[in-house]
Amino acid sequence: MSTLHDRSAVKYFRYLTILTSVEAFVSLFLLLGLPRFAENAWLFGYSFNRAVLILGMLLVFIGTLWLTFTVWRSEKWIEKITRVLGELSTHKQTTDRILTSLVSSFTFLFYILLVWGVTEDAYYLGYLARFGPFILFAALVFGQVFGVIVWSLPTSERKPWVWSLLLGMVLVTLQGWYLIWDNKLDNVALLLIMFFGAFYIQWMFRSGYDQPLKVKAGWVIAALVTGVLLLVQLLFIPKKYLIHTQTLFHFSSMILVSAVVLTDGTDRLLTVLSKNVSTRILVYLCVASVFLFAGWQYYLAGDAHAEAVNIAYMPNDDEQAFMDFAIQVRETGFLYSGWRNQMPIYPYIQAFFYTPGMTMDEFFPIAKRVNIVLSMAVLVLLFFFVRRYLPLYQAVTLTLMVAFGLYLYKSGYVLVETLYYIWAFAAYVLFCVLLVRPSLKRAIWAGIVLGIAHLTKASVLPAFLLFVGIFALKEIAALFPLWRQEHSWKRVWDDAKPHLTHLAAVTFVFLLVISPYLIESKKLYGEFFYNINNDFLWYDSYEAALRGPSWDGATSPMMKYFQDHNLADIWNRIEYGLHWQVENLQYQYGFFNYLVFLTVFFIFIFLLNIKRSIIFFKRHVFAGMFVALYFSAYFFLSVWYSPISSLPRFLYVLYIPFVFTIYYTANKLAADSSLPLIRTANLTVFIMVGIDIWHIASNGPFFRDFGS
Repeated sequence: MSTLHDRSAVKYFRYLTILTSVEAFVSLFLLLGLPRFAENAWLFGYSFNRAVLILGMLLVFIGTLWLTFTVWRSEKWIEKITRVLGELSTHKQTTDRILTSLVSSFTFLFYILLVWGVTEDAYYLGYLARFGPFILFAALVFGQVFGVIVWSLPTSERKPWVWSLLLGMVLVTLQGWYLIWDNKLDNVALLLIMFFGAFYIQWMFRSGYDQPLKVKAGWVIAALVTGVLLLVQLLFIPKKYLIHTQTLFHFSSMILVSAVVLTDGTDRLLTVLSKNVSTRILVYLCVASVFLFAGWQYYLAGDAHAEAVNIAYMPNDDEQAFMDFAIQVRETGFLYSGWRNQMPIYPYIQAFFYTPGMTMDEFFPIAKRVNIVLSMAVLVLLFFFVRRYLPLYQAVTLTLMVAFGLYLYKSGYVLVETLYYIWAFAAYVLFCVLLVRPSLKRAIWAGIVLGIAHLTKASVLPAFLLFVGIFALKEIAALFPLWRQEHSWKRVWDDAKPHLTHLAAVTFVFLLVISPYLIESKKLYGEFFYNINNDFLWYDSYEAALRGPSWDGATSPMMKYFQDHNLADIWNRIEYGLHWQVENLQYQYGFFNYLVFLTVFFIFIFLLNIKRSIIFFKRHVFAGMFVALYFSAYFFLSVWYSPISSLPRFLYVLYIPFVFTIYYTANKLAADSSLPLIRTANLTVFIMVGIDIWHIASNGPFFRDFGS
C-alpha cells in the first residue's frame, strides 16, 4: 500500500498546502478586483452580499496560511493526516462515500466553470463573475483533496476513481452544451437530469470497472445504437405530439445518457426485487397495475373509436356477415355452421350476446363492445403465452405494443382478426418449437391450437403445409447420411419413427378437433376443406367475385386462371398487390414504427454478434427456413389477394410473430457485451408505448380507421 509515510509524500503534502494558500490569495485578489459602485461607498464600493463573500474568502485565506505554517513547522500534523488517511484505507465504505462526494462536487463545479468559459449571456456572466473566483478555488481544493485521498489508496483502487472523475467531466460537457448555448440554464429539471445522469454513470463505471472491456463498451454501443434507432423514428415516421426534431437532436446526448441510466437502474431494481418471494409478488402487482390502467385506457379508446369511426356497418360487408351468422346460430339453437365463408368460432361467441328479436342495428353496438372485451381477453392470453419464452419486461412490452399498436384500432369492429391473430401466432410458435425440440406433448398442443385457429379463420392451412414440408425435409436431411452409411431401411425407420410420431400427432389432433366441421363440409359441399375464399384467390377483382365463377366443374379455378392470363397479367397483379401491401405497412402508425425500430435493432444485434449469429442459424437452419418461408408465403398471399381486397387485416397476421421472433432471436444471439443494447432497446420501446398510451388517453383515438 502506498501512503504518505515516506518523506517525498510529506513534501508533496507540504507543497500542496502552499499551493492552496496561493490559490486562496488569487481568488481573494480576483474578488477584490471586481468592479465597485459608488452607491455602495459605505462598504468600499461593494454591496453587502459581495462584502460577505470577500470576508468569507479572506477567512479561508487566513485558514490556509495557518495550515501551511503549522504543517511546515510541526511534524505532528503530518502524522495526524497520515493516520487519518491510513484509517480511511482500511474503511473502504467510508472512503468510497468521501470520494463519491468529492467526485460529484468537482464534477458539479467543473460544469459551472465550463459555463463561465463558454456562455455569452450577460445575466449568467454577471453572477459567474461575482462567484467565479470562489467556485474556482472550491473546485481546485476538492480536486486536490481527492488527489491526496486517492494517492493513499492501493494502486489497483486508484484507476477507477481517476477515470470516473474524467468520465464525469466528459458527460456534463456532452450533455450541457445545448443548455449553455441556448440559455436553458434556468431549467432546474434539465440540470438535475444532467447531473444525476453523470453521477450515476460514474458510479456504474466504478462498480463495473473490473468487468471485461467488451461489457463496458456495450453500454456506449447501446447508447449510440439507441440514438440511431430513435433518429430513424424521427426521420421517417414523426409524430405530431413529439417535440421538434431539431430540439430533440440538441438534447440527444442527454437522452442517450438518460437511456443508459434508466436501463441500468431498472435492471438493478428488477434484479433486487426478484430475489425473494415477497418482492417478486410486488413486481407482479406492479405489472398487474400497469395492465389494469392500460386496459381501462384501451377499453375507453376502443369504444370511442368504435363510436366515432365505425358508426355503421355496410351492406354485404364482413361485419354484417358475422352478425348475420351469429343471429342464425342463435336462432337455430347453435346448429348452424355457416356457408363456408366465415368460420364458426367467432360467430358462436357473438351469438351468446344476441337476444332473439333484436334488429341488426340493435345488435351492432353490442357486438362491437363484445369484440373490444374479447380482444382484451386474448391480449391477457397473449401475455401469459409469450411469458413462457420471453423475460417479464419483454412480455409486458410486447403485449402493450400489440394492444396499442395494432389491436386498439381493430377492437371496435365486428371482425374476427383480433381473435384469430392470437391463435395463428400460437400455432406459429409451436411449429418453430417442434422443429427445434420435438415432443409428443408439444405436438398435441400444436394440433389443438391449429384446430382452434382453423375454426376461427381458415387461413392457417398454408402454415401447416409449410410446417409439414420443412419437418419432412429436416428428417430426410438427418436420415439420408444414416442410410448411406448403414444401407438399412430398418435402422432408418427406427430413427425416424419417434419424429414421424410427432408429425402424425399434430395432424391427427388437428383433424380430430375440426372433424365435425369437415364431415359437414363434405356432406354439404363435396369437399372436406371447402372454403369459398379459396375460389376468391383466382378472381381479378372483388366485383368479379360477386358475379360468381367463370369456370365449369371440370376445370379448377387455379387452372382456369393460368389458362386465361399471361405473364404480363400475373406480373401486373403482383405489382398492384406489392404497392398496396407496402402502403398497408406504413398506413397504421402503431404498426409501422415499432417494426422499423425492431428491424434496425435486430440488424445491429446480428452484426455485433455475427459469429454467434452464424452458429445459431446453422444450428437451427430448418426453424430459420420455416420462419423465412412463413413470412414470405403470407406476404405473397396478401399481395396476390390484393385485387379482391387490399385491406391491411390480411397482412397484419404477421405482426405478432415478427415482433416475437425479433425479441426471442435477439435474446439468443446476444453475448454479454450486447445485453446493454437489448435492455436499452426494451426500455426505449416501453417508453414509446407509454407515449402512445399517454397520447391516446389525453387526445382520444385517431379518427380514421386503423389509427393511420
